[in-house]
Amino acid sequence: MANELDDIDINYDQMVQNQKLLRNLRAYGAINAGTVSGLFGFDGIVGFAMYFLFFALTSFCMGLNMKFQPQKYFKDRYDVYYSGVFADLQLFLIFWVVFHNLVYIL
Repeated sequence: MANELDDIDINYDQMVQNQKLLRNLRAYGAINAGTVSGLFGFDGIVGFAMYFLFFALTSFCMGLNMKFQPQKYFKDRYDVYYSGVFADLQLFLIFWVVFHNLVYIL
């Protein structure tokens, strides 16, 4: 079975740049999700649901921006929609806890 990238010229430098941009967008999404969860006082499973909601929203917006054809910009479709689900979870937790403590504890 032929790979879908066989007949496409690949600019690896641009692909690396796209990966960095995606990583940064995911990090900003995690920061925003943590801030919103902390400010609104979401606890427990609702806070984690906010993280996954922001992750899904970021993935959808990236797909929309690429007209849902990520194979033009990334090596694999998985990279855009699913990679890094748990990579920025610690960043989310830090902002969630800090903003929750600032608003509701202190």
